[in-house]
Amino acid sequence: MGSSDGLDKHLEKILSFEKRFDLVFRDKGLLLAALYHSDPVLKKRFAVAGDKLLDFLLFDFLMDKGYSKGKLDCIRQRLNTDVSLARIGRDMGLSDFIIFPNSADVEERVTGDAYYNDTLEALVYVIMKDYGLDKVTQFAEEYIFSKIPENEYGCEN
Repeated sequence: MGSSDGLDKHLEKILSFEKRFDLVFRDKGLLLAALYHSDPVLKKRFAVAGDKLLDFLLFDFLMDKGYSKGKLDCIRQRLNTDVSLARIGRDMGLSDFIIFPNSADVEERVTGDAYYNDTLEALVYVIMKDYGLDKVTQFAEEYIFSKIPENEYGCEN
């Protein structure tokens, strides 16, 4: 993606995202790549990297709570699903910021788990790239891990 390839066109969404989540990206192109669904290869690379980072951050977060290995593994397995992360992404209001491809119909924009899951994972990655580990940890704890419905998962101590 070129530096102006969509950046000016989507600057309003980028600035709105930054304001809502109290972030100011030095590299707005990174944020655009996380929100934009026009380059599926780049988006998937960012989502895969974000998924791995999110798993690490979640593991560390749950370890600090003193959970047993069984409960820790159970929560990690249940949270790290497309459906769980998509639900969290929807609850965060990501629909206001995702730049959907023109081919996505109205129903896909509302119910397409992959859009929300991939965007949330890509955001985790680009926040780490632009800000570092401390900021992405803070973001994940505030907007993702605080939303873990532990009892809903049925994970035993």
